Amino acid sequence: MNKVRLMSVGAAAMALAGSTIAFAAPAPAPASTSTYLTLTATGPGQNYSNRNLDYDESVTTTFSRVRLVAQGQTVTTQYGQSATCAAIACIDTTDLTYSQSTGSSFFGSTMDYAWAAGCNSPDGTANVNLTGTPYAVAPSAFLVSGSGTVTYSQGGKVVDLTANGGCGDTRSATYPLLPLVETLDNAAYCKNGGWRFLTDNVNPFKNQGDCVSYVATAGKNSANG
Repeated sequence: MNKVRLMSVGAAAMALAGSTIAFAAPAPAPASTSTYLTLTATGPGQNYSNRNLDYDESVTTTFSRVRLVAQGQTVTTQYGQSATCAAIACIDTTDLTYSQSTGSSFFGSTMDYAWAAGCNSPDGTANVNLTGTPYAVAPSAFLVSGSGTVTYSQGGKVVDLTANGGCGDTRSATYPLLPLVETLDNAAYCKNGGWRFLTDNVNPFKNQGDCVSYVATAGKNSANG
């Protein structure tokens, strides 16, 4: 699997800053201030967070898009918790713009992305599924408080979380940000203008064909931009 670095600065990225990007799946986009990544894996058990409390309080929030944060950008929550993205890109787990929630609990009626919580009840659960995007979750990105589990699969494209019922809380270790790594394993990421925001970790691609060639040769043909 090839790893690539997104160009998060420059004229193209700056032109997209502040916009809501409905990516033509599976093409990527740069991690600029208000760039949203479309999650192609949706439906039951996909890209959701859940809290269960005392058997009679349950909240589930599902996500169709998540906000990307560029390396070096800082996010602060309404409660003063702050983190700076140290990875090539991060997800702002507190952005609920493209989410839907059901249920309620003592702690509120929504859940942040990539968060499982449970207490005196069935396990809280969550799922992160970044298949169909040029991203995966960085290794060891989660912190388990109390009791719970973190299960990576598909090279970090999919992560399943639990927070055991007595009591547990599992979420990003760098909350409110979830760090990502990039993977360029599908030539489709080069299409729909996606090549403009990708590099081979050193040089930008000259055009779509240059990017496709890099993927087809498993990185042997470096970028010519």
